[in-house]
Amino acid sequence: MTNPGQRLASRSWPGACLSGRHAVWFAVAAAFLAAATGDAADAAEGSWGLPLPVQRSLEREDWPALLQGLAGNPLATATVRLVAARALFETGRLPEEQFSWFRSPGPELLSTSDLKDYAGSAHFAEALLQLGYANGAERLAFDSLEMEGENAPALRTLVRLHLVKGLTNAARIFLNRLDAYPERQPWVARVRAALATHTPAMADPTLLRIGTNLVTRDRIAAGLTTERLLRQALEANPENRMAFEFLMAHQLVTRRLLYAVRTLATTRPGNQDPLPRHHAEAVVLHRSLYPGISLDALAPRVPHDVLARFQGFHELMQRAAGSLEQVRPQAQREFGNTYWFFYFFAPPEPASVAPAPETPQARE
Repeated sequence: MTNPGQRLASRSWPGACLSGRHAVWFAVAAAFLAAATGDAADAAEGSWGLPLPVQRSLEREDWPALLQGLAGNPLATATVRLVAARALFETGRLPEEQFSWFRSPGPELLSTSDLKDYAGSAHFAEALLQLGYANGAERLAFDSLEMEGENAPALRTLVRLHLVKGLTNAARIFLNRLDAYPERQPWVARVRAALATHTPAMADPTLLRIGTNLVTRDRIAAGLTTERLLRQALEANPENRMAFEFLMAHQLVTRRLLYAVRTLATTRPGNQDPLPRHHAEAVVLHRSLYPGISLDALAPRVPHDVLARFQGFHELMQRAAGSLEQVRPQAQREFGNTYWFFYFFAPPEPASVAPAPETPQARE
């Protein structure tokens, strides 16, 4: 199995950048951007496997349009899986619809190990920034500019990053370059106007999220896995909803059921709200496979419709009589968008062994 975050974790990331070296850095950044080759409007398009209209939706951060464009996409590459997860998160649909989109194992959400020539690395930089990893985001954004050529996503990430750090002069350098992209000009104009009144978050509300999520101990080093990156972000801010939902999505899609339920139980332990569908499906499956482990705090939060649907899944699995292939077509028709179907019927993870096909037992 590919080491999570192999390429990302193999780098030695700098500490807080730019401190005490603003004038020197401005000159270097200006020279770097002035040396960027190619037409800015055409740079880095079509480089990582999505049709250009879908990439345009991503660049505009039009998340519903992006998901519409991804319909039917197998989500086979690391970048496409990441942007799909991000779009589902931004639209509030990740814990409800993940397994309507993620039908098979694949590269982990924050793994950059299979990026070819850093194609798509700007989107990993933005995801890291939204999670609170400013230094990691900065390095990947510059890697994207160097390896992919100048591109709007990397520039926008660097604008946001420097605004969060309070380095407005540096942010303006990247805004000036971003202004060369016609579709980015309205956003650039809003940010410039907000900077004039010292209220950049009014133009881009994600700045508030980034500032709140900021991981002050941003120590990405060798050996840090995808899981550890997300856990560290959640430890830095237990209210970091993106870190929580990405961690749950990661643990579910890698079939680490015990870990996922433990994450549910320990994150906001006093929460009494009904669980989102896939989280509830994980709790019900856990109760069936591990009846000796108490889930008293989580079980009351499982919606009744999830319990009723699991009863049907249990009856279907009983008819399998040890042969999953015998019931696969019916299971896919009736339960294909559930975590239960993914857990038992999805292919094994690359170079690894999938969990043993235990037959779930219905429980009241």
